[in-house]
Amino acid sequence: MDHNEKRRYLISIDGGGTKTGICVYDCVTDDLRSDVFGGGNYKTHGINTVRDRILNGLREMIPGSDDIPGSAIFLVMGLSGCDSPQDSEVYSGMMQSIGFSPERMYICNDSEMIFRSNADVPGICVVAGTGTISLAFTEDGKTYRAGGWGAPISDEGSGYWIGAEMIRKYLSWIDGTGMHNDFFRKFPAALRCGTDEEAAAALASMNPALVAEWAKPVFESAPENELCRKIIRDAAEMTAVLTESVYRKSGFIACNDICIVESGGLFYNEQYTHDFRQRLFDILPAANYHFLRSDGIPAEDGIRLAKKMAEGPVTTQSRD
Repeated sequence: MDHNEKRRYLISIDGGGTKTGICVYDCVTDDLRSDVFGGGNYKTHGINTVRDRILNGLREMIPGSDDIPGSAIFLVMGLSGCDSPQDSEVYSGMMQSIGFSPERMYICNDSEMIFRSNADVPGICVVAGTGTISLAFTEDGKTYRAGGWGAPISDEGSGYWIGAEMIRKYLSWIDGTGMHNDFFRKFPAALRCGTDEEAAAALASMNPALVAEWAKPVFESAPENELCRKIIRDAAEMTAVLTESVYRKSGFIACNDICIVESGGLFYNEQYTHDFRQRLFDILPAANYHFLRSDGIPAEDGIRLAKKMAEGPVTTQSRD
């Protein structure tokens, strides 16, 4: 990897619907800097807004440079809204308009960035946070996907799903079609509502990101609350089913040594991780796989991938 005083930075961008992480590594001074900016999904925020956020973020991260693209050795972008070749073209055009050259950047889904930062093909990346997605990466350069199409129609087993499932149970009790649970007392208190009906109305109008925040109290209450434990168990099993799907789509067989990279906040919970792995063992008992936890900040993980890409050829992934 060649670098000099002019071309000295590795840049990684982790773009999501609500926030975008930017990480810059200075190969000359060995300095690593990270920061978080606004949403980076062009489908949600628009191309111009995302472009300006990224450019302004880079200017804050690399102050004093009058040619940020010219000072970059390599750029990696992992984006939650990058789901097709057309999406890649949009983001590529966005970065080229800033001045980055195609041969010095790699654009992919954020899950692919996480996987390739931590492991080599063949393997699977499972992200379980606000949303969920599983992707399998094969040795012949193909990518197979399940889940991650966005709430409320997708993201089964995610933090969003956990929060929404508890809210559904609460609404069923209010409607007289479900059982009461002690957890339900948290809703009016947290929302500062005088009645359950007022709390229900507030919950019904929440956006997915706020619904996902209810996953945390569900996890906190799980040791003493059977309903919370069941919801977490069901969520973990759904994520395992997504993972089993991409395993089969990719054509992996029992003799393959498969690394499964686990990423996202839900995997910090021991019950969720245990239930996910146990369900996977149940449905793929003969598979030869081992687990690797991605504990770092995705944008910082992306610096490792940028270094790899700068030192070797960049291959375009096909999706099935």
